Amino acid sequence: MVISYNKLWKLLIDRKMSKADLRRAAGIAPNTMTKLNRDEEVTLETLGKICTRSQYWRCCGYFPEMSRGKEREKNAMTIFEIIMTILNLIAVLLIPVVAVFVGQYLQERAQRRKDKMDIFKTLMINRVGWSVESTRAMNIIDIVFSDDKNVRQAWSEYYHALCVKDPDEIQLKQMQQAQDKLLEKMAISLGYKDKITWETIQNPYVPKGMMEAMDQQQIIQKGQTELAKVAGAFAQMINTNAANQAPNRQEDNSHANT
Repeated sequence: MVISYNKLWKLLIDRKMSKADLRRAAGIAPNTMTKLNRDEEVTLETLGKICTRSQYWRCCGYFPEMSRGKEREKNAMTIFEIIMTILNLIAVLLIPVVAVFVGQYLQERAQRRKDKMDIFKTLMINRVGWSVESTRAMNIIDIVFSDDKNVRQAWSEYYHALCVKDPDEIQLKQMQQAQDKLLEKMAISLGYKDKITWETIQNPYVPKGMMEAMDQQQIIQKGQTELAKVAGAFAQMINTNAANQAPNRQEDNSHANT
């Protein structure tokens, strides 16, 4: 019996398929494909696979070019998935490191602000008079506010005003203005530019009794200073008189011996 597969080859041509496409689609072994090319007998199982695929092509309009396009799309998706996997891995490794650095930076920033706020509150509390706490706070302004040149400049001016010996009324007023300016620059540095005004800084609350006690203390301190000056001048006068009388005594002693 003469065997011919010409109708099969014609169907492949109509479907724009090659014999290689047929072999891959139907799952035919290479030696079986060789028998088909030679118009030799093949098993019913092989013919069944071909018929099954042929019916599928007729119903669904299968084209190998589309199949190959989908395969390329699948490969592209595979590459995309690989890239996404790599990116996810990098993210998993970097996020904890970045989180540590960001957390450390925020913690240091919060600590710096707290130190600045502590100094500012201490100086605001002691706007009238002075205390050990305010002195300690002023001595670390250059360290805590090292990143704010305006505050450091205001502190330098206030420091030089404080170093004036025996200040008069004008110098005392300049000293107070320098202190208020320092507090104003600190308020701006802490973000209180429009919240803590110049008027607020210049008008601290001082009870009447406290003000009277402070005035009395100043009077006492002034009196003690004047007394110390008088005592010093008196002691110097006594020493001078003693030094002047010493040669006269020596001269009298020499005359007595003669």
